[in-house]
Amino acid sequence: MFDNNQSESNIVYGKFKEIKSINEFHFDVIKDKEIYEGILISTDVCDIFEDFIFWNYLMNVKPPVLIHGQLNIKKELWKFRNKTIRAFIKEENHDKKQFILSTRKSRLDKNHLDIIDEEIENIQQISIGDVLHGYIDILTNRQITLLLGSDRKIIGHIEKVFNRTLNRHLREYLDVGMVVEAVVLK
Repeated sequence: MFDNNQSESNIVYGKFKEIKSINEFHFDVIKDKEIYEGILISTDVCDIFEDFIFWNYLMNVKPPVLIHGQLNIKKELWKFRNKTIRAFIKEENHDKKQFILSTRKSRLDKNHLDIIDEEIENIQQISIGDVLHGYIDILTNRQITLLLGSDRKIIGHIEKVFNRTLNRHLREYLDVGMVVEAVVLK
């Protein structure tokens, strides 16, 4: 089970290890002379959501090239070789030797002034009529799965994109890893 611990000793450095998906990245983190696996989700990179934020904001490299919504991981890995990050440990799992990391300034520097996209920790934070931002995690012809926070997802049905009725496939307008705005209907 993960522990939510909020002390200053929770700031660590992680060395890039692998890309698990376009919205999940793994790092090697050393804490107390032990190696842990650090997991960073797109929603925990920055307080303002942007398309391909891991590439553009955190690692400062060119965004990925997607082919039919799929990431060519082998082509992307060379960009991140020997890159390190400074991160806050949101949750710890000592049994599995895993950390859930965050590089949000609101976590690292306790700067809550620049938050535009709040962290969603539980369903009680969401109510009908709310406008949410999230990263596209799964995209099918008319259905979308949005990543709102660490392992917090919602599934929705799409009727319109940019005030247009859909006649073709969603991938003409959207792709995995992009940020979208959604309204909670029920």
